Amino acid sequence: MTLGLLLSLTGWVLFALSVLPFGRGLASRVSATGGRLAETGPLRPVVAWARRAGSWPVRTRYALLACVLGLVVAGYAAGAVSVRGTDADTLYRRGQELYNAGNLDPALPLFLEAIRLAPLSATAIHSSYFSSIIYFRKNDWKNCEQGFARLLERFPEAPSAAESMYHLGLCRARLGRQDAALASWRETQARYPDTPWAKYAGERLAEVKQ
Repeated sequence: MTLGLLLSLTGWVLFALSVLPFGRGLASRVSATGGRLAETGPLRPVVAWARRAGSWPVRTRYALLACVLGLVVAGYAAGAVSVRGTDADTLYRRGQELYNAGNLDPALPLFLEAIRLAPLSATAIHSSYFSSIIYFRKNDWKNCEQGFARLLERFPEAPSAAESMYHLGLCRARLGRQDAALASWRETQARYPDTPWAKYAGERLAEVKQ
């Protein structure tokens, strides 16, 4: 990978020198030396093209350079997003393995980092759910409430939305926010009437009335 980056950098430097006006003199000297070495080699078409580019109008050279650099930046950006997404998936899978084994403390930072790396991905949905559940199991009601509230705000149509709304009510009840808890359970019934969580929410509401 290091050799590839070095060759790419060298190529871009030579290209810029051949295209930009201030580099024409230096490019000519480099071309005179390197061109003789590459005259009969595989770089011969590249050298010939670079020489022709030196005679192009300034605007044409600038426009071409801007387009090429734009494509390079876009390619690197797409690659970075892909790598970040892959890293998030890897972290989520590791966190899932730890969670399933009952190792909640080491699993939590993996889920949180997966959310940070890919905040709008499907991985973020699952990581948000499991990190909030970990807070719930650790009786950390404040972070639990914030986690479920954030999940519902960002992903209102998530598969775990009904369960999250119900647990949001439990967190608020543990925090002594009874009215907010009741509102969450009523919303669970209203938005997800055909789910088991609507039934559980009804049971919690009935308990309050007794």
